[in-house]
Order: sequence, then C-alpha cells, then structure tokens
Amino acid sequence: MENLRPLIFAALAAGAGLVAPATNAQGQVLLQGSFAVNTPFNLPFGPFGTSQTIVVKATVTNVSPTQTIAICPVSTCVGDPYTYVLGGSVSIPNGYNFFYGDGSDTRALGDHVAGPLAPGQTKEFIYGIFTPASSPVAPDAYPFAARLQIIAATSERPLLSQVAFGGNWQVTTLPVYVCEGFHSPFDVQPNLGPTTSKPIPLEAQLFDSTTLALVGDDTIGVAPVAAVVFVDGTAPDNNAKDLSESDAAKPSSREQFKFDGFCPGFPACSDPKSGNWSLNLSTHPYLQPGTYGVMMQSGDAGQYLISPPCVGTFVRQ
Repeated sequence: MENLRPLIFAALAAGAGLVAPATNAQGQVLLQGSFAVNTPFNLPFGPFGTSQTIVVKATVTNVSPTQTIAICPVSTCVGDPYTYVLGGSVSIPNGYNFFYGDGSDTRALGDHVAGPLAPGQTKEFIYGIFTPASSPVAPDAYPFAARLQIIAATSERPLLSQVAFGGNWQVTTLPVYVCEGFHSPFDVQPNLGPTTSKPIPLEAQLFDSTTLALVGDDTIGVAPVAAVVFVDGTAPDNNAKDLSESDAAKPSSREQFKFDGFCPGFPACSDPKSGNWSLNLSTHPYLQPGTYGVMMQSGDAGQYLISPPCVGTFVRQ
C-alpha cells in the first residue's frame, strides 16, 4: 500500500488537492509550475540503483511579460494578488521515505524558492527526495506520484492550479552513476551561426549513486558517450525526437568521452579538472536550424547506467 504525504499549510484545508481551480483578482495565474526538468527530451525517470536517493526537481516560472510576482517564504503569509504560495502532495512507494525540499519537512515548500520572480524568470528547485527505508531495496518497478500546487496568498487560500508528475521508476542491480550537470561553458546554452563548425567542449563528473565517490575509467570499462537529439520546437520536454527519426543531419556515430584522470594525491588535491570526463563535441553534423539536446549516456547499458544524466542544449541559427 502506498503512503500519501500531503504538505498542508496552516490556512489550507486538508482537501486542497480537490479544490476547483480559481483565479486571482486579475483573472489569471502568473505563476506556472512544472516537473519537466526530471524528464528532459522525454527521457524516462530513472532507472535508479538499489541504494540511490531519488531527487525530484521542479520549476516555477513567471509567465507575465511585464509583472513581477512573488512566492511567499512561509505558508501563512498573506500578500497582494501577485503573491503566491506553493503546496504539494506525494504518493510514496513501499520501501521508501519522502522528504520535501532538500530533506527537511520543517520548512514550507515555497521556502526553497521564496522571493520575487521577474517577468519571464524561471527558478529550479528540489521538490523533494525519496530515500530507501532500508537499503538496498529490491529491483522492481515502483509507482509514485507528486503534485505541485499554486495557491493564492490570500486568507481564503484558493487553489489556482496544479501540475502532476508520476508513473513507475525502475530499480536495477546494475551500477548506476549520477551526473549532476555539464560544467562551463556548456552549463549555458550556446547559439551557433548557420555555418559555424566550432566544437562544443563538454566536461562532467560521474558519482557513484551509493557512495557518491567520483568515478573514473578504473571503474568504467566502456567510456560514456554523447547522444544528440533534435528538438523540433520550443518545448524540449514535449517535442524531442531522435535524430534518426527527423530530417536533421545524422551523426556518423556517437562520440565517446575521455577520462582526464585524477590529480596527484587525489582526493586531497584541489585541481578542478580532476575526475572530469571530457569531449569536444563536433557540431558539423547538426546544420538544420533549431534546438539540439545533448546528453551523457552509458557507453554500454549492459554494464552500467547513468541516472540522472547530464543534459544541455545548443541552438543552430
């Protein structure tokens, strides 16, 4: 039987998830929530290791082109019509515990992103984490669900909108490594001219999902690869497709990362390049105008997996 853990604010009824959506005084909701960051380019959520802590992220966006809005830092605040409160509820699979935010139930969900949001601004935050109740958990499919609620910061606390994220994540006995993000300069989306062929330098680190230790080529026998997808539109989470299924130029092969090694005296040394996997990604095959997604994937999915993977995008003008 799954456990349901709602995050209920002092001024919010326990059945808030069932309240009909309402609008603010302006007749529109300017704060939009999303869980799409967990499944970039329509990738599945997972699989995960038997002792892995599973992180669920979310984003909030100010969809107004002109109006600054705010998220309350505490659940009991009352603000103007442009101030919002966040709420949530989760369905917890057997074998796991859940904690909102970065691991604490003592703060309101909105505390993690509290403050003003400029027009068009998006903030990413950790919605919550699932941790094995007793490690390791059995390899299986685990059903879960999460909801992010946008609530007006008025005394009535009407529910304005909510988004859901759920399904089944797979737990595997294969080694699973975590990639926390590409390093600079690919932590920012580059824009390439129509004929630019300059490669994009990719750098990232892999961590053991259980011990969180850096992982090098002494552990991984087949190096990770860079897979590229063509995003046909402006919403990568909805419109990504494999290059082989699009009209975009097709790469001759997936490009392989190279391990840069550990600095002398590792882990006591402080070289920021130590433990990096790197690759100069050729952009020449990708000439069709549009947005491309790049992800770091296992070089042999029968030996190990990378979850979550590092992902990034570039634009071809």
